Amino acid sequence: MQPRNGLCNWTGGHGTPRAKIPVTTRQPNSSEPRNPMRVTPKTREIIRDTTRQVFGQDARVKLFGSRVDDLQRGGDIDLLVELPRPLPDSRKRSLTLAARLQMQLGDQPIDIVVIDPQTPLQAIHHHAAATAVHL
Repeated sequence: MQPRNGLCNWTGGHGTPRAKIPVTTRQPNSSEPRNPMRVTPKTREIIRDTTRQVFGQDARVKLFGSRVDDLQRGGDIDLLVELPRPLPDSRKRSLTLAARLQMQLGDQPIDIVVIDPQTPLQAIHHHAAATAVHL
């Protein structure tokens, strides 16, 4: 839920309004080191290692979407997997990667986009490549 006028509605069970909670938005301080993504170092390691197990050691994985913006909240984990060569079973491997990550990271939405040299590029590929951050 996005805050409005510095207040965020908090609801109890069944969507019943309970309280208005003051919200402060953290503004980046130029003296603070900026973490360009909202995943922990342990999560990054799990994603990198699991991606290599599923797609091979030469697969590169990047994070894109709302998780690369440290001022946003929530959001699914959007991953871009770049392969140096086509794999005939990359769709199956994508599903395997998502399942393994959910088992290790908990049940949360994970979207995986795979690009190899033969991938016909669509808008999602261009967006992911342009905004992705290496893990």
